[in-house]
Amino acid sequence: MPCKDALIAKTVLLKPAQTVEQALLALKKAGVNFAPVVEDDGTLAGLFSISRLLENTLPVSVAVGAGGSGNVANITLPSAPGMAKRLQRYRQSKVSEMMQRPLHAVHENTPLDAAVRHVREMGEPAAVVDPDTGAFVGIVTENSILEALEKMTG
Repeated sequence: MPCKDALIAKTVLLKPAQTVEQALLALKKAGVNFAPVVEDDGTLAGLFSISRLLENTLPVSVAVGAGGSGNVANITLPSAPGMAKRLQRYRQSKVSEMMQRPLHAVHENTPLDAAVRHVREMGEPAAVVDPDTGAFVGIVTENSILEALEKMTG
């Protein structure tokens, strides 16, 4: 069974130059947590996700060493206020600054089991691109794979 059998062709698409705020509004309106980012020519640029955005708002732990003794203490500073401030700053950032790339892509005729491996190992949907042009065709998600497999068994 090829990936095209689990393909979701209609999905929210974002542009690299959009702001994170615009992207979040589009995701919220569509009720999704991620969207492919495509260039003006339709080629896949990356994947923007709420998960990745939140990951970027996490506090950075600080490693404090004891002057060459080899003893290191990891200290994480209080997070909620700092996370909220970082998220607010990110709202005006460009999607291109927050998207994940390189995004691993598959083709419509890639075997579905390869897409399953990708989705499980990468923790992200598989983007489907045209092998000749690199143009974005659609995505394959855990749910779309499950639905395709269920159709096979009736």
